[in-house]
Amino acid sequence: MIKKLVENEETPSEPPLVFYRKMMESAIRPNSHTFMYLIKALINRLDTREGEEVHVHVIRTGVVTSQFVSSALLGFYVGVCCCVNRGRRVFDEMSEPGLVSWTAMIRAYFCLKYPRKALEMFREMVRLGLMPDSVAMAVVVSGCGQFGDTSVAECVHGFINKSGIHVDAFVASGLLSMYGDCGNLESAYELFLELDEKNVVMWNTMIHQCIEHKNLDLAKHLFGLLSYRDVVSWNTMVAGLSSEGLHKEALALFHEMECSDVKPNTLTLLSTLSACASLGALETGTWIHAYIERNDMNLDGSLDSGLIDMYAKCGNIDKAVQIFERSPRKNLFAWTSTICGLAMHGHGMKALHYFNEMQKANVQPDDVTLVGVLNACAHAGLLDQGWHYFRSMETDYSLTPKIEHYGCMIDLLGRKGHLKDAYELIMEMPMKANEVIWGTLLSASRVHNYVDLGEFAAKQLLELDPSDSWAQVMLSNIYAGEARWDGVTRLRKEMKDKGLRKSPGCSSTEVNGRVHEFLVGDASHPSHKEIMSMMESIEQVVKL
Repeated sequence: MIKKLVENEETPSEPPLVFYRKMMESAIRPNSHTFMYLIKALINRLDTREGEEVHVHVIRTGVVTSQFVSSALLGFYVGVCCCVNRGRRVFDEMSEPGLVSWTAMIRAYFCLKYPRKALEMFREMVRLGLMPDSVAMAVVVSGCGQFGDTSVAECVHGFINKSGIHVDAFVASGLLSMYGDCGNLESAYELFLELDEKNVVMWNTMIHQCIEHKNLDLAKHLFGLLSYRDVVSWNTMVAGLSSEGLHKEALALFHEMECSDVKPNTLTLLSTLSACASLGALETGTWIHAYIERNDMNLDGSLDSGLIDMYAKCGNIDKAVQIFERSPRKNLFAWTSTICGLAMHGHGMKALHYFNEMQKANVQPDDVTLVGVLNACAHAGLLDQGWHYFRSMETDYSLTPKIEHYGCMIDLLGRKGHLKDAYELIMEMPMKANEVIWGTLLSASRVHNYVDLGEFAAKQLLELDPSDSWAQVMLSNIYAGEARWDGVTRLRKEMKDKGLRKSPGCSSTEVNGRVHEFLVGDASHPSHKEIMSMMESIEQVVKL
């Protein structure tokens, strides 16, 4: 019966161990095959307690001497339950563990971040005369990147060359990852060039390492040379460009992918939605949403978080909330995106409502969630609630306030006109104030005409960045508001002497899936004349 359940992959009405116990009650003595099938049946249950009970019976019946049963137990402990200590005891009791068992233990140590124990075990295996095959070697080279030490990588690579182990695609990709993870992109690239035969896995690995090391030029070069690009190739480049802030390039590459024979998957769409969110490219984001719906790619709700974030950051907060409400996967990111989006759009009370609902759902907030909550309090002018959430971060949520949380509170205090309290909070901060903190105080000083604090904040900003023209412009506006024209004249002269100019304003718009950026006074756009002509026509109509 146990064998039938395993081979037919049926869902039993009773746990496999119950059938085993009934067999024992019938006075039928189990053998090694019984335990093999029983252990295999338990693998999908992930139940360590049941596995231990079977282990006890294996010992009592003397079947523990079977290498097959011991190997199955070892695989259950280290491969399924991640119980490396129990697995090691089974391994140590094996009379002649084979290469598969050695490899299983080495892999377990690497997976649980014990690279030194894994490498020690590998050395012991070789010392005993058991040479690794390509599978074992792939495990070792993939794990040795955890050392972050190029010398370890070179030693392992040297062992492969001396021993004559066949370097297949998995070993080669592991070597590339190992050098890259150790911070040596140059050695990884040299090895890549030396490889006679390169499949798409090796190309993808090398491109990924280039992106990890911020060498986008080399990544683009390799991607351009790649004749066959699978979905991983495209995903690696799209995600890499988006993560480095090159969102326009990421979207352009996605559109290029559309014209290829490779269909995007969930990872592709998440990266592209992230790029749309950063650019405010609502048109493209909406098209992607339609593509997802048309191809039934979000039946499990795995893309809901990305869609919520995209719509919230692109200005359609109602659509973001609508998706959140119907989502079957209200995870931390979905809650946080909704709360932050509502706060960003000025719906402070509604954001706090969703935060309360999040707590009722027993979803633990993270520091980003609390940034959204404090922003909501700032936009709604809820000073008392803001202080409550800020002070409860450590006591209620085990979160240490970061500079972003202090910035939210300083913004809230500034909006309410409590600039002295904001200044005192800055002085109490456990970290050094940055440009955002001083800029927030300076803006509040400008709104409420606090000249002394404005001067102080501007001075701190200029110490951090002497070329910051914005700080001097803001301070000049504060002086003008108080009719202190001598101060305005002095600042303008200082800016002129230093060659400082106010940073030009920038805006962007999306047309046919392409994002166009415009700077004040910039005539470099290819359609500049047509745009200016249209603007003049609109201006004439407005005047009428």
